[in-house]
Amino acid sequence: MFRRLSWYLSLARASNLPTVWSNACAAWALGGGGWDPRTLGLLALSGSLLYAGGCTLNDAFDAAWDKQHRPERPIPSGALSALEVWLVGTLEILGGLLILTHFGWTVVGSGVVVAVAIVLYDWWHKQSAWSVLLMGWCRAQWVFTAALAAPHPIKASGFALALFLYILGVSLTARSESRAEEGRAKRPHSWVLSWGFLLLTGTAVWLKVFWQAWLAAGLAFGAFAGWFWLARRDMEKRGKAGIGGFVGNALAGIALGDSAFACLGWGWWGLSVACFWPLCLLLQRRIAAT
Repeated sequence: MFRRLSWYLSLARASNLPTVWSNACAAWALGGGGWDPRTLGLLALSGSLLYAGGCTLNDAFDAAWDKQHRPERPIPSGALSALEVWLVGTLEILGGLLILTHFGWTVVGSGVVVAVAIVLYDWWHKQSAWSVLLMGWCRAQWVFTAALAAPHPIKASGFALALFLYILGVSLTARSESRAEEGRAKRPHSWVLSWGFLLLTGTAVWLKVFWQAWLAAGLAFGAFAGWFWLARRDMEKRGKAGIGGFVGNALAGIALGDSAFACLGWGWWGLSVACFWPLCLLLQRRIAAT
């Protein structure tokens, strides 16, 4: 039983789930939501199921490719049947949508768009490099979904765009992980940091936040940029072998970026969202991020 659980945690990329929670916190904070453990808990659970379902179905779609290139994966190795993986992934996504009914049909509709983007990515990602746009869309749409549960969801638009650009850059680097042996590994697209800072500043001006909130956001963004720089430096030292490690560190860094945006809504309390960063790193010791 524990062996099967470990397989499913691996399929779900469970070590990345804290970033889904931090996304929800930042979106809720920017949308004018206060500290509401029940609402945040429901959003976190819904997002976790959607994310886990998408990652699980990813293996189901990739079964034929994995059989040739990654025979150690759960389906080609015989650890799990393809039918079982299809069923579990589908039920996870449906469960995530079911939880969103608590917030009304507008939120559910946005959640359905997330689910559609997830399935399209899973189906298309081995066929075209353009699929990275769908990956970014999945995260941005999830932010909009969480923000729609708040009083002023439009205020999270800058955050959604910043996250889209960041995921786009990280996804382009992640794609090169499976092509490293072909000599086509790419450097991370650090231009997203500049755009992220501009969007953070623009959001702060638009929300007319107090200087204390901007100071807290600046500190969080500084930590985020510093972590990204260290991750990139480590990858450049290790070469192609460091791509996987960079992607894992960059994904964990999402929580730091989310914390910066959360500060614009919650002030200094937004720094609490950064606690999901070390949690990601801790989970990555047991469960691979990619």
